[in-house]
Amino acid sequence: MSMDKFFLGNTTIIEPTYSFYNNDITKNAIIFIDEFDATRDRLLNQIITRGLENHIDYLGLFHRVYASLKTRDFPAELTTASKLQQAYLDEHKNAKNPMEIIEGFGGVFDETYDRFAMQYSFKTEEDGKGDRSRNFIFNRFKSSTLGLC
Repeated sequence: MSMDKFFLGNTTIIEPTYSFYNNDITKNAIIFIDEFDATRDRLLNQIITRGLENHIDYLGLFHRVYASLKTRDFPAELTTASKLQQAYLDEHKNAKNPMEIIEGFGGVFDETYDRFAMQYSFKTEEDGKGDRSRNFIFNRFKSSTLGLC
């Protein structure tokens, strides 16, 4: 089979569509792939296609995580080590407990927030002439910026 047939849905008359790579039919099976030289391109195309389907607002995600870390309002279940975690902490002296991990993340987010001045929702970059007349803000239920040269 080709890589497309392996990763894309296989449609049958009897069963619903399924993919070979995550189906029980491939467990303990030997799979022969035709056109092996084209495999890399097929895999890259699948990765790119699936990546484009998932739109993630990274700046919004950063702001939500940063705001959560700033409140430091975490339930005890997250900040208290479980028995298994405590055994690991006792065995590994350099390991961090859950609260130290949260505080470490807070430090990284604080540093990033300050370094890149994340408190501003709109940033411009000087072009050397001080001309900012061609910067625009578009609002599609969230702010996006586009600087034109």
